[in-house]
Parts: sequence; structure tokens; C-alpha cells
Amino acid sequence: MVRLKRVGSTIANIPWALAAVRRRPLVEPQSELADCGYVAISAVLARFGRPTTLVEIKNRLGTTSRGLDLRQVRDGIRSFGYAADVIFFDTARPESYPTPGALLLKQGHYVVLESRRGSRFNVYDPQTGWSFRTHASLKRLSHGFGILVDASAPSKVSANCRTQHAPRLGAHWKMSSASVSRLLTLFGVSQIMALALPLISMQLIDNSASLGAASFGYKVLIGYAVITIASLFATFFAEVTDWKARKTLLGLGTRHAAAAIIAKPAPWFENNSSTAIAGKVRAMNSYLINQVEAYRSFGTAIVSFVAGVLVLTLTSPWLAVPSLCSLAVISLFGLLFSDLQRANLATVVETSQRRENFLMETLAQIPTIRRSASPARAKARFVALSKSATLAEGKGQVIRGWKAATTNLLKSAETLIFVSWAAALMGEGRYTIGAFVALGVYKDLFTSSVGSLIHLKFQQREARTHVLRCLDLIPHAPSDPPATVSVDKGFISLNSVSFSYGSLDRVILDRISLDAEPGQCVLIRGASGSGKSTLAKILVGLHRPNSGVITVDGQPFTGSAIGMDAVLQSDRLISGSIRDNIVFYRNNLSDEDIGEALQLVELQEFVKSLPMGILTPVSEKTVGMSGGQRQRILLARAIIGDPKILVLDEATASLSVDMEDRILNRIKRASRTLVVISHRPEVWKHADRTYVMREDGSIESQSITPNPGVSEFDTDTADVACAPGK
Repeated sequence: MVRLKRVGSTIANIPWALAAVRRRPLVEPQSELADCGYVAISAVLARFGRPTTLVEIKNRLGTTSRGLDLRQVRDGIRSFGYAADVIFFDTARPESYPTPGALLLKQGHYVVLESRRGSRFNVYDPQTGWSFRTHASLKRLSHGFGILVDASAPSKVSANCRTQHAPRLGAHWKMSSASVSRLLTLFGVSQIMALALPLISMQLIDNSASLGAASFGYKVLIGYAVITIASLFATFFAEVTDWKARKTLLGLGTRHAAAAIIAKPAPWFENNSSTAIAGKVRAMNSYLINQVEAYRSFGTAIVSFVAGVLVLTLTSPWLAVPSLCSLAVISLFGLLFSDLQRANLATVVETSQRRENFLMETLAQIPTIRRSASPARAKARFVALSKSATLAEGKGQVIRGWKAATTNLLKSAETLIFVSWAAALMGEGRYTIGAFVALGVYKDLFTSSVGSLIHLKFQQREARTHVLRCLDLIPHAPSDPPATVSVDKGFISLNSVSFSYGSLDRVILDRISLDAEPGQCVLIRGASGSGKSTLAKILVGLHRPNSGVITVDGQPFTGSAIGMDAVLQSDRLISGSIRDNIVFYRNNLSDEDIGEALQLVELQEFVKSLPMGILTPVSEKTVGMSGGQRQRILLARAIIGDPKILVLDEATASLSVDMEDRILNRIKRASRTLVVISHRPEVWKHADRTYVMREDGSIESQSITPNPGVSEFDTDTADVACAPGK
């Protein structure tokens, strides 16, 4: 009885579900963890017919690296003219949920409730997109806080707010070029060849009775050979066409993506992590692959559709009625099952992510857990997380199983009706056996082509979300690149520079001023968290200050300088040889230059001791390489270009005191401007000028004091335990 009620409720909700699907606007998905609140605002605005980019929302509200709280999301919706209020609601009552509005989940994640019917909600999740959620699933994740938005139109519309339409990449990159058109024509020819096979089969079957056994066998062999060869050619042409289309489009897209990323200024990399950038490139590739599949599917569907319509029109159009009815029911069930799968995907992503985080963060620290806690509790936690993830994945398998079973049942019923109807007509002498076989093939081609066109429509809608993720990689009108400063002397000056990671975040640097003259060694020290590494990134142009002026040799510094290099704490080795890591994609360096850089950082003997020498492969995860050896490779990378200004952020922290002293002395003898950030008192004696960072973001100049004296036997423990060659 309960199941019958659920089925009845599902059928009753079908009109609402179809209307809700049609209302779903296109929303730019979340790519950064801190963007969840911004995407929620974008989804709310899009729900009221006002699509807005995340860039426009951030420009209006300000940016933050920690994510928006409930009040900030409310104020963001209000800033566009809509009435919005934070409410506390009863999670046990579906009618009390803020619809339309935003819901704050227990893990700090936002979802947008577009509409409700009974206990089902039309929900937008910034991570997984649109889906239908039940009240039970939302109740489990909600703690009762949300934002209720007034559905009435805003009283005042911003002049700079415009409707955003996802542009087609083909319009930018001329994807429908002559070469691609020729490939599609070739693919169409191959499909026409394939469509001739049922006619050949029909002729063979119909002529079998009038021929002798030997003659019939001969005809069968000839027909089989013709069908096989035609099928091979059709398959070959289809695969070659698909490969060439993918090669053409992906090659073109990759070149444009690489050119766009290379041309991006440093602030773009501040706002986009490496994971987000990789996601943009993957989104672009996904869109291009979808385009190739769309071209192929569309060509196949159109040719099959035309052939099916012609054959059915010339025979009996009514034979297509069972197939079309079955197709409509299958499409409707497919839509409902797809929505269940999308809702389940959100749970799978959440549970799998918690399990993976536990694996990466906790299980790797089992020795520490043994010392300070009970491993049994960690084991129980892991079992619970694995169980929840497995249950979510299992539910997805059940949904897919029911979908496949329902589809097969409907197709079987449709086939039974068609065969019975066609057999009756064949009994009346209207069709031959061969025509019946060919008609069945063309009928299947017709129904599959209609299904492909319907699926293609939904696929193209999903593909447009990939376009939104990679909008900033699409070539637009060329903009003036930032001026590149050429460093001749090495004078660098900061005047009242302030910085915060987001306009809504706390100030990290507050009106910082400092000077570094050519040939000087400037030391910057201070407590952890005082902003030293942030200042280093500003000095080399990785961060752009919110206010203040930076000059290099008297020229305004906008983030690009020839003759400046650095070794920062965030620098990493790439997966390649030692030579690749030192050269780092520069073309004008010889083996002599590499040898001099290795000698300066005292790595030459270590490299010579390796079986493959400078061609030895290394990476961040290379076993047997100490932290000091890794740092010296990074130092060699920075020094080999002979920069006039060199910034070192804890770049020698893993070296022994004696080695650190020798390397810094060699670097200073090159008469370059050296900015050093270090906690180690042994480094301070090299400074010509010292600045101390305060926790309030200020900085003060400090007079040079004698080095307090450090034992020459003090060494870094990482270097003591390193591989030979240290």
C-alpha cells in the first residue's frame, strides 16, 4: 500500500516536475570551495530571470577566501533589489522551508530551493547542479537556517545587469570549418552505406525460395561478403571521422586554452587555484568532446530519421505508433530516473569526499594517532565513512538497475506489439518476409534516431554548463597586456602597500613601506602569520596590492619583470629530470650554465654520483631526496637566470648552518639585490637592512645587531637523514 501511494504521488508530480525542469536556468557552477555562497546568489537571481556572472557578484559584494556567511548571502541578494530575510524554520515541516530561497546545510554548504510540491523540492546544488530532493534528504542535512527570498520583481534593476547567454565556442573558434564539414559529409556517406544493408538482406531473403540450394548458397555468400565489406567501410569511415574531428577540435581548443592561460595576469592565478584551472581546462575539453559526439549523433540521427520516415511512409506509417508511444514513455521514465541519479550523485560526491579526506588526512598519520589517541576510534570512523559511501553508491546502482529494467520491459512490449501487427499484415499478403525484416530494421533506426535527438537536446543543455566554467579561457577582444619591467639596477620600493586576500577579509598588510637598493641584502622577519610570505608574493608580482605603489628601478611594477626571480615556500618540483627542473622551460641556457648553478648551490657532486646524472627523474614525491636537496634544486632554478633581484622565502631553511652560510655568501657576491625572509638567526648576519613584520600587518625598520652566535655544529635534521650527496 505504501509503495502504491508512492507511485501515485510520483505520477501526480510529473506535470510539476516537467514544469520545474523547463524553469531551471543555466547557472555557473562552483569551482572554488569559497565560491559556494556566490553561486547560491547567482542561482537565486537566475531563478527570477536575472542571470548574473560570479565576477559581477564579486565586484558588487567583495571577495573572500573563506566563503560567505548567511548574512553576507542575504545582503548579496538584497543588493540586487530583492527582499531577502534570514529565517529559522522547522526542519520537520516541508512547508516551512524557505522556498524560493537558500538553505544552509550542516557542513556549511548552500543549496537553492527553487520550488516545492508536497515533500519534493526542485534544488540547485552549486557542486552538482539541478536535481529533485526529498524532504527527508534535506532534513538530514539541514539545521534550520535559511534565506527566504521574495518572489516579486525588484523595484530597481541595475543598469549594468544583463542577461548572460552561454556563448557557443564554435562561434569563437570556427568549429564548423570547411575541414570539419568535409569530415561530417564523409560520416554521412558512411551512414548511408550502412542503411543499404537492410535492403540487401531483404533481396536475399525474398529471392531465396526461387533459387536452388547451390545458387542460394552462392547468393548468400556474395550478399554476406557485400554486407560485411560495407559494414567494415562504414565503421572505418565513422571511426576515422570521429578521430579527425576530435583531433581538429581538441587541438584547436588546447592551443587557445594554453594561449589564454599564458596571457593571464598574476591576479587571475590568485583567484583560481591549480585545481580550478585544471577544472576549467577539463570543462573546455568536455565541451569539445560533447560537440564532436553531438555532430556524430546528429548526423546519424538525421540520416536514420529520414530513412525511417521514407520507409514507413511507403509501407504503413501506423507501424511507427507503438514505437513512438514506447519512446515517449521511456523518455519520461528516463527523465525521472535521471533526476533520481542526479540527486543520488550529490550524496555520492559528499560521502566519497569525506572518505577520501579521511584517507588522505587521517590514515597517513596513524603513527601520530597511536601516540596521542586510540586507533580503534579512527578505525570505527573509517568504517562508518566507507559504509555511508558504499550505501550511496549502492543506491545509485539500484536506480540504474530499475532504469534499465523499466526500459527493457517497455522495449520488449513495443517489439511484441510491432511483430504481432506486422505479422497480421504479412498474413494478408501486404509484406514479404524480407520486407518485414527490413521494415523492422528501419523502424528501429527511426525510433532510435528520435531518441537520440531528444537525448542530444538534454546533452547540449548539460554541455553549456561546461562553457560557463571556461568562459575566461574563450578568446575575446585582445586587451593590453601589463607592462613588463626590465630590471637593470635592482632597486625596489614599496610605498604604503596594503593587501587582503578578499575585500571582505581582514587586512594582511597595512600600509607597508620598504626599500631595497642594488646589491643590498634586505632581511624580513616576524612571527608566523604576520604576512611575510604574502609580502614575498607581492614583491614578485603574484599578488596585486589593494592600495599603494610598487616601483622597480623607478618604474611602476604591475606584476611582470625581466630580471627578477624568487624561491617561495609554494614552489614545487615538476615531474621530470633534474635538468628539466632547473631549466624550467627556458631556451637560452647551456649545460655550462646548469653546471655553474649546481656548483653555486653545492649540488654538482651529488648529481655526478647519480647513475643518470642530471637526467635523473625527480618530483615532489621522490624517495631518497632530502628537503635540503630539493631546496637547492629550486635555488639553482632561480639563480641560473642571473636575476638582478632575488627573493628568498625560507629558501634555505632545510640546509645546514654552514652550507646555508656558504651559499648565501656566493649569492651576495653576485652584486644582486637580495630580499631574504627567514626565522633563523644565523641568516640575520647577512642582512644590510632589517624589517620586522607585526601581527597587525604593519612593518618597522630595525637597526642591524650582531649575530648572537650559533654553534657551527647546528644542522637541520632533514639534512642529517638525507641520501648521500648532501
